[in-house]
Amino acid sequence: QQGRFDRSRELLEEARDAYAAINAPLMLAQCIQDLSKAHRKVGNLALARTLSEEALTRFEALGYSSGLARAQRSLAVLDLFSKDWESSRAHFTKALTLYERTGNPLGQHKCLNGLAEVARGLGNYETAETGYRRALEIAQAIGTSERLIPELNLALTILRQGRIDEAQSHLENIIDNVDNANRTGLLGGTHVCLIATAALKNDLPQSVLSFHRLLH
Repeated sequence: QQGRFDRSRELLEEARDAYAAINAPLMLAQCIQDLSKAHRKVGNLALARTLSEEALTRFEALGYSSGLARAQRSLAVLDLFSKDWESSRAHFTKALTLYERTGNPLGQHKCLNGLAEVARGLGNYETAETGYRRALEIAQAIGTSERLIPELNLALTILRQGRIDEAQSHLENIIDNVDNANRTGLLGGTHVCLIATAALKNDLPQSVLSFHRLLH
């Protein structure tokens, strides 16, 4: 993974320098935000924040709403990692408003899921559940496989509230719909949760089945 990251970073840095040289401010801002995402994925969170803040400033100067929304959401995600709940909520809320204004349902879905993550982090499980359901509804309406992410989060939140059968139903739905080739992490996490629900129900056969699927 480090090798792929290094090559991606090099290409993005070359593109950034080229866009700066030819005075292409929008492409430059987008490239800087791409660099932020690349660094975030490998854990370089401080640098990712600096780059997203720079991209945000550039998008603001250009009045480019789609870019602003993307940079705001990036900062919100970084705040999630550091558990700065209030800052994360503020950035997600700003991004959501921009995505609603520009008619971007995928962006809305991601922000609603993020706001629900903030609520869950603060222990507000009912608010989190409502947010995950809204994110899931939008994702289902546009037909994206991203719907599985809020559904897993929803299952975890429902499980946290003690509704084991309902949580298990959502988890089994994810197993039925996940693309094994591209969602191995999501699949593994879902099986771990199914092991937990089976244990809570003292369902040994289900626990063994989920554990077997996890290993294979």
